[in-house]
Amino acid sequence: MAGDRARGQDPHFLPPGDPGPAGEGRRGDANLFPIYPDRSRSPLLPKPEANMRSLPARLRIPLAALLLPILLLWSPAPASSLQTVTLDEGAFRVMVGGSEVGTETFFVRRSGEGAAGQTIAYGEVSLELPDGPLRLEPAVQASGSEMGVSAYQVRVVGGQQSGESRFERESNRFRMTMQTEMGERQREFRADAATVFLDSHVAHQYWFIGKRIADGQRQIPVIAPREGAQFTLTVDDAESDPVTIDGNQVPANRYRLTGQGGERMVWLDDEGRVLRVRIADLDYEAIRTARP
Repeated sequence: MAGDRARGQDPHFLPPGDPGPAGEGRRGDANLFPIYPDRSRSPLLPKPEANMRSLPARLRIPLAALLLPILLLWSPAPASSLQTVTLDEGAFRVMVGGSEVGTETFFVRRSGEGAAGQTIAYGEVSLELPDGPLRLEPAVQASGSEMGVSAYQVRVVGGQQSGESRFERESNRFRMTMQTEMGERQREFRADAATVFLDSHVAHQYWFIGKRIADGQRQIPVIAPREGAQFTLTVDDAESDPVTIDGNQVPANRYRLTGQGGERMVWLDDEGRVLRVRIADLDYEAIRTARP
């Protein structure tokens, strides 16, 4: 009954076990792997904050052994082997309601080229919101030269959704597993090769919007993970609009994105790096603390 109600309300909803449209098939679980590496063994990843480590064990999605692509991204490698390249990294100041409420630090790194390439975007968000503190630790894994998302995971402390959520690509859909103090919830969403994950109060993920724009896309499928929503954002033509960062004007192109969740504005530099994000419905704004 609950599944029928969800299907009626959400055209993207797929109940667990539904193979989707005929002929598209699906991959087995053996092809899926976690995107959080063992940070205690890698000098490339920041150590988790105490509040993330303090999640009850029952809320932690098991982190199994990592497959080769992820090990290549995070392990120190000899010069002759595959190199890891940092595509962007930095920090944002975050404002809500015109007041500064916290920071976001992040990086986007890639290893390999072409179809074998793997890209990881990882961030840590620490906010003091009017309804209490919020800590987020999102990670996106994208594959191939087109950087299609293959997995997404976010750890949340604070607010109404403390716990972990994980999305894994299985052929024509993403399978979501959410673990909170209320228990485990599963749901599935239709997957498009160009799908971008945009979590609320996370700015660096708009880097993938910049990638889609650079590829000529103006209708971008989006999943909002913590809201459990799926929709399309329409991109307007760019307008030149410099961003003031640390007292200096930095050239940028401003894009207006419209769709579910209201108007969003994103400022990108000439390399597609995110300089500023503004979301009217959240009264939210994030600005880089330093020029990339």
